[in-house]
Amino acid sequence: MGFFSVVGLLLTALGAYVTARGVMLTGNRAGEIGVARYAGEDEASYEELPLAQALSNASRLARNGLFLIVLGSFLQMCPMIVNMF
Repeated sequence: MGFFSVVGLLLTALGAYVTARGVMLTGNRAGEIGVARYAGEDEASYEELPLAQALSNASRLARNGLFLIVLGSFLQMCPMIVNMF
């Protein structure tokens, strides 16, 4: 039974990783998404716009939360692996 628990926790961690990959944004990418196409030629200033900052903040928080899910899954898995062997 412990084997299935370990596999389930591994799948949870893998799912969190895949989800985190989907929400990872760099400052430049958030700026590109968050501005109108006619906002100007200075792409360096895109990161300072409110929508780009909100996207970057949401991406950072989602990554951190999903990292905690992965960490929690592995911590739950440790005693199960020790008990299996």
